Amino acid sequence: MERLPHLLDSILAQTNNDWTIFVHDDGSTDGTLHFLKTFSAEHPERMVVLGEDVKHLGAKMNFCWLLSNVEADYYMFCDQDDEWLPNKVEDTLALVRKAEAENPTLPVCVHTDLAVCDANYNVVHPSLWKLSKVNPSWQEDPSMLLVANCVTGCTMMFNEKVKALSVNIPDVVPMHDFWVAYQTASNGGILTHLPKATILYCQHGGNEVGANNVGLGYVSGKLLGLKNVWKANCQQYNMAHSLAKMSVFRYVWLKFVFEVKRMF
Repeated sequence: MERLPHLLDSILAQTNNDWTIFVHDDGSTDGTLHFLKTFSAEHPERMVVLGEDVKHLGAKMNFCWLLSNVEADYYMFCDQDDEWLPNKVEDTLALVRKAEAENPTLPVCVHTDLAVCDANYNVVHPSLWKLSKVNPSWQEDPSMLLVANCVTGCTMMFNEKVKALSVNIPDVVPMHDFWVAYQTASNGGILTHLPKATILYCQHGGNEVGANNVGLGYVSGKLLGLKNVWKANCQQYNMAHSLAKMSVFRYVWLKFVFEVKRMF
């Protein structure tokens, strides 16, 4: 709750002002809903609070519920504890429209890099992609998305054609951002990236998903936690097999390729 005003201030400061925030409180008990309703009353043209009687969906289904209950030309996901850089909407929208102009009939989804910051919004690394040693172009292959998704939901912007593909999310899929990216790429759409940070990605104890620094510490941590690594990969393989009938051999090979690329 304490980070929400900071986030909203950063959205209000966007260079592009043609947007509306649609928000759903999933059952918080810390005064968040009261704050949101107050903010909405003060900025009725900026925020709409939806579904006060819908509770406890969880992160994945909360985003998907919002997506299915909002109509717009373009959509962006928003996490409550980050800071949007001033040109986030303007720069991402420009790339989405460029891709649409070149491919007017296709689903289009753009994602961006993130600057990693500490709990006080001090930048500790200017690029999550470099910190995690991933190349965003790898994600243009839906098979690679199935073994390792690096498309971050809070940086996305996508058009109505992507939304139509993404509102119904299977139980086997762990998070909404992967589903949107995968549905775009696997249906012949344009999944592309903006090679700059548009957000300060706040790292603290309450993060749903955090940043990984890939190095010896990362590798040793994986080795020491082999049981958890095995469990996570079993879940991911089950998803890959369910969505694309991917074989165990192909999954292991693609996972190996991905990790080798990260290390070297």
